[in-house]
Amino acid sequence: MITYFHNGILFFFCTALLGGCLADKKYYYPKQKENQELEINRRSNEFLMRKLAELPPASMPTLQERMDRTKQRGLFAPIAINVINEATSAIKTIIANEQSKYTSVSQFTKTDLYFYDQPSLAGVFDPAGMQFTGFDLIRTIDNGTDKPDTAFIAGFELDTTKTMEILNNSVFQLKLKNFRLKYVKPKVSVGSSKKMSVEFDISFLTSYVNRDGSIFDSVLLGKFHLLLKDISIDLNDPGFGTCAANSGQQTVYGRSFIVPRSSGYFKTDTGVVAGYNQGVYSIVATVKESTHPSYGSAIINENGILILNTASGELSRKIHN
Repeated sequence: MITYFHNGILFFFCTALLGGCLADKKYYYPKQKENQELEINRRSNEFLMRKLAELPPASMPTLQERMDRTKQRGLFAPIAINVINEATSAIKTIIANEQSKYTSVSQFTKTDLYFYDQPSLAGVFDPAGMQFTGFDLIRTIDNGTDKPDTAFIAGFELDTTKTMEILNNSVFQLKLKNFRLKYVKPKVSVGSSKKMSVEFDISFLTSYVNRDGSIFDSVLLGKFHLLLKDISIDLNDPGFGTCAANSGQQTVYGRSFIVPRSSGYFKTDTGVVAGYNQGVYSIVATVKESTHPSYGSAIINENGILILNTASGELSRKIHN
């Protein structure tokens, strides 16, 4: 009886393990013909300028005015503290997959970009002419036709609901504009759940010279992180390669300073004047795609010690539960 039980468990385990290791050939596409590009959005910067114009004027009393106001009330004015909650443990999710062929890592880079469409005489963080509105991460493949086929696209845009942050604190945030996946880059196992995760790490960098002549090279301005989970890659699913709207997982965590303008000299109608340039910056985006394939590997990871003791029946109960 025990021998039959052992054989049954061994057969089931081997079947699950093989199902988790064999790649599903229906997902193959010619990866040697793919092309990856980070494309900057070219929407007019006047949209952001209109948003800035709509902001209410800020009240900026002098120190003396604040002290006089406090004396009239007889009490110290309450201090409003803006608490920024950064759940760092929840922000960063590590995709653990012992079989690297079921995980792919791609890097998109764009350099020598200009954050503003004009120089400035007002200051390092003057937002006048800010032309950055977002960017797209695009992967295309040559499918033998005249027009490349889009295999993957993820669009990020400036979060204009927080325009005051740009003006008052010189920082901006991003939000996910769209996401669509047509061809799966990592391999998909035969026995997988036909779900995948896509994780984004995005960094903004700049190099500039300040008014004192000090050089700052490859300065990190900010970082963003986004994890999209449970994306359907079932070939029979109408929602293949999309993430459900308002699912709560499209939040892009992080923030970045707007690009500081580098100090320089500019020729104007009145002559050469000292000022600040258009803000040169770079974007580096790393994309991790994982198909979480291995049901057999999950059995090994979660029940490794039980496999050595199948007579206890614990493995059988856990599998069926």
